Formats: sequence, structure tokens, C-alpha cells
Amino acid sequence: MSLKQKTAAVALLLIAFTLWPIAHHVVAKRYFVNPWRLFGWAMYCVPIYRPQVRFFTVRDDQRLEIAYPGGSRDDALAYERFLSQRPQLGRLVEPEDLAQVFFRRHPELDQVTVHLTQPVYHYDSDRIREAYFEYTYERIEQ
Repeated sequence: MSLKQKTAAVALLLIAFTLWPIAHHVVAKRYFVNPWRLFGWAMYCVPIYRPQVRFFTVRDDQRLEIAYPGGSRDDALAYERFLSQRPQLGRLVEPEDLAQVFFRRHPELDQVTVHLTQPVYHYDSDRIREAYFEYTYERIEQ
């Protein structure tokens, strides 16, 4: 490798190293990703709060809350995996696997709504606030 190539490689690395905090800030702000994840340069410690998850379905035009079926070890692991990944990666992790557990366990359900209450850091106000997310999944017949 010539000196010119080495200089170009070092310059490229320095540019990437310099721009990453800006790009990371945008990702963390937009997707509520924990600032300590994805090679972030968090300047303070952000506590990790587990989201509160509630499940709903619609029967006779009424929204009813339903309990997570659990049942098997795989279903419990899917739930725990979601609860551990969501605070770390924010909206990059969606609860689709949890809805699929409902559809497997309850063939009579055509729709499952997952409601999340999650404390997240809001960059605009510099405070931790509750954020509410709702995901609705419908059964797809195959």
C-alpha cells in the first residue's frame, strides 16, 4: 500500500469517525434506540425501562383485552426476547412475533392489537417520557 493510499484510508476513517455521532443521534431520536447501543457515544447514562405490553382483540365490535397465552417455552422466550430488545433498539423491534403466538394459540382470533407503553428519552425536551405505540396485526390465511 502506497503512502497516498494509506493517507486516503486514514482520511476516510477519520471522516466516518467524525460523522457517526451525528448519524447515530438521528437514528436514536427517530427510532427511540437506546443512545448506548449501536456504537453510540452517549454522554450520560440512560436507564433502560422495560415496556408495558397489553394485548387486545375485537369481538362483536368491542375491543377486549386478552392475556398473553404463554403456554410453551418458545412463546415465553419470544415475549422475553421482545421485552429485552425493545428498550435497546426501540421501534426497530416490532411485536409481530407476539401477535403470531396469539394466532397460533387462538385460531378464532382474526386481529390482535399490541399496545406498548414505553419510557423513552425525548431529545426535544431532554426528559424521559412515556411513549405509546400501537401495532395491529390481522391473521393472514395461507
